[in-house]
Amino acid sequence: KMEASLEARELESLKRSRIESSNMENVMRREKELNQKLAELAEFEKKLESIRAAMESERLEIVLEKELQRKLRIEIESERNTLQNSKKMHFEVQRNTRDIGIATDPQQKQRAFKSNELLATENVRKTSNTQAVVES
Repeated sequence: KMEASLEARELESLKRSRIESSNMENVMRREKELNQKLAELAEFEKKLESIRAAMESERLEIVLEKELQRKLRIEIESERNTLQNSKKMHFEVQRNTRDIGIATDPQQKQRAFKSNELLATENVRKTSNTQAVVES
């Protein structure tokens, strides 16, 4: 009877040992699977961060491109205005020069000459202001 009881306990102990061994194998296998999934997740996070960085870089490029376009528009508009002003002044100077040539009254000639001087000064001022706007 005692021998049967001892065998039963040994058998029970062996069963428990096998169950524990099986559980341990399952735990180790599951741990390995989880570690693999963590590695995959880390790799995915790296790829995601790379994509985020690329998107941020692209966004910055777009912002810089828009700023460059804005500056170019300002420069072109400023240049166009300068050309228009120069054209107007050229015609006024031509008219004044013609007036100087045909004028008989010395005061009239002096006024036309003075007007040309003022136009030249104004043209230099406007060109300088335009250049300052473009440079800023």
